[in-house]
Amino acid sequence: MLLILVYLHQVRGIPLAVTGELFALAAVAGLAAVPLAGVAVDRLGARQVLVAACAAQALSAAGLAWAHESAMAAPVMVVQGLSVSPLFPAFTTMIGGLCPDTGQQQRAFGWCTVATNAAIGIGGAIGGLVVDVRHVVTFQALFLANAAAAAVCAVLVARLPDTRAERGEELGGGTGGKTGSSDGFRQVLGIPALRTVMFTAVFLAFTSYAVIDAGLPAYGTVVARVPVRVIPLALTVNTVLIVVLQPLVLRLVRTMRSTRALVLIGITWAVSWAVLGLSALPAVAAERSALVLVFACLFGVGEMLMAPTLGPLVNRLAPEHLRGRANSLCQGAFSLSLVVAPVFCTGLIAGGLAWLWIVLLSSGGLGTSALALRLRQQLSAAQDLGTSEVDATPPDAVMSNIGWSNDE
Repeated sequence: MLLILVYLHQVRGIPLAVTGELFALAAVAGLAAVPLAGVAVDRLGARQVLVAACAAQALSAAGLAWAHESAMAAPVMVVQGLSVSPLFPAFTTMIGGLCPDTGQQQRAFGWCTVATNAAIGIGGAIGGLVVDVRHVVTFQALFLANAAAAAVCAVLVARLPDTRAERGEELGGGTGGKTGSSDGFRQVLGIPALRTVMFTAVFLAFTSYAVIDAGLPAYGTVVARVPVRVIPLALTVNTVLIVVLQPLVLRLVRTMRSTRALVLIGITWAVSWAVLGLSALPAVAAERSALVLVFACLFGVGEMLMAPTLGPLVNRLAPEHLRGRANSLCQGAFSLSLVVAPVFCTGLIAGGLAWLWIVLLSSGGLGTSALALRLRQQLSAAQDLGTSEVDATPPDAVMSNIGWSNDE
């Protein structure tokens, strides 16, 4: 996203304010697509939706290469926003279908987090080495390579089993397959424990990724007065930490209650935001920078705990014919935060209320923990624990469920 902003503004000469509006347009389009994505996953199947989303990603990436002005960039950004929203509910629903055992789901989500962070780190490094604002062709090559990768992903996903077809008997045998859109979402929220999980997801969304994207650079450079280079360094430390330690965290989480993991996430993030707040106090720049790096590490611990917890919990509690809607509601919280959080945090920081922003974030972390304790009262021990057969090695069982074996 950062390179897209640089490309549209510095390379194509689109005014910064207009570039911001293009990003907002993509975010709004993505938010509007969230409920539709959930319905499509339940009715068409996760594989079909994921293939379509990857194809749309390829189309938008290729379109960016030739977006010379805002009028051309606007529809491309809309397609990009529409393509991002279905990815999470389709992907998490597909994992739920391919890995019916909760232990396998935990492991799959954990390793996906490792792969995602590794890809972000590698992709960011490649982008930084390749692009040059003086040569538009460097950005075009990067976008076209991204389009090719998305197209390959669509082809690979198309090879996976159709998990909806495997559940066809259940869908055809009852009213679940014909549940209306609004009725389906009401059914999801009508399950008390699942409703609490959705409220918890809202707290998690508004104290996590969207806040870091805009808030960390703004607070770090304006309030904590750290050198600009510390911000990407903090994100790099966060990424490396997750890639290296996620397998260990998977082992720790395997016998842990989901609600306990959520409590720990909330406390960890509450402390991490408090540490970021304290980074404005030291007089020495090196000490302020060190606190920002400590924040990045603590936040990464929460990310590693959330990866094998939230997704499997939603899949475990949601009826199979409503799993897409449940995952889309969970994604909706994060999509909403992408729209609201940047405006909210930059507004408070610019208005001299950075301390209030930190207090609200730390309070949000504690709110996550409080909701987790409430959730514990709504779950049976089996629902809370799931299965304990989890280790940190990708199992042959998961590979066979996907349809790939070691012989291939």
